[in-house]
Amino acid sequence: VKQDWQQVLGNLKGRSVDGPQNFAAHTSLIAKQLRLVEGLLTYFGLENDSDPALFHLVRASLYEAPALTEYLGQARALGNVALTRGSANAADRQRIAALVERVDERAESMKREFGMAFERNADARAQLEGALLTALKKVSATTQLTQKEIIGVDTLSYTARDYFANYTDTIDTQFKLNDSAAKVLGKEADSIASQLRKEQLSVTGLIVLLTVVAA
Repeated sequence: VKQDWQQVLGNLKGRSVDGPQNFAAHTSLIAKQLRLVEGLLTYFGLENDSDPALFHLVRASLYEAPALTEYLGQARALGNVALTRGSANAADRQRIAALVERVDERAESMKREFGMAFERNADARAQLEGALLTALKKVSATTQLTQKEIIGVDTLSYTARDYFANYTDTIDTQFKLNDSAAKVLGKEADSIASQLRKEQLSVTGLIVLLTVVAA
């Protein structure tokens, strides 16, 4: 994954690929990262953790949240291109609409996973619920903006700069939620340790590893 990132960055700096090719390479790489995260969760037994609150918190923050952030990034990129150009054909709108649908699906899945964690862990609720509600509110506003200004109109008049800024703010808010969730996971290290048994990787190191890969 690291080598692939270096190649993507090298192509971007050297301008050896066009926009669509770079977008496709970036999307493929993010998908690979998400598969890696899921594989790590499975390998270390965190998807089958005996603590239900911890299980749902891991799913919410280390799988659903990164996937949501990636789809937001893709919708930001495609929408920005369309608004900069000042036009979007039927295929463009369909692609952006599909991404918006995925964003909404992931947001709902993340909300559900966090909710089930909160039902079983009052401390997690106290520390994360406010940030979660803020993040979800911004996701909803952003997808509604996309529907209103790109998908549901014939003529594009919204500025690309404002669109990009709106999405960036939403993504940054999601990162803040992820950072807070990572801290809560760190506090639950003893619970994870019981599942790792004789593995040499420390719990704190695992959480850091997953967080870095998912970022």
